[in-house]
Amino acid sequence: MQVSDARRFAVISLRGRRLAQLGSCLQQVSRQLSVRRAAPPAARYAQYPSAR
Repeated sequence: MQVSDARRFAVISLRGRRLAQLGSCLQQVSRQLSVRRAAPPAARYAQYPSAR
């Protein structure tokens, strides 16, 4: 019983870590997107000269 419980806990902890990593990655991506949206159009054109 104890061994199985320990295994379950290990699996749950691993899943939790993976979910936390995914959440942090999503937060970083959302921050980058919000920064790009908030940036003035001049900066956008500077990033993409072909858009001109």
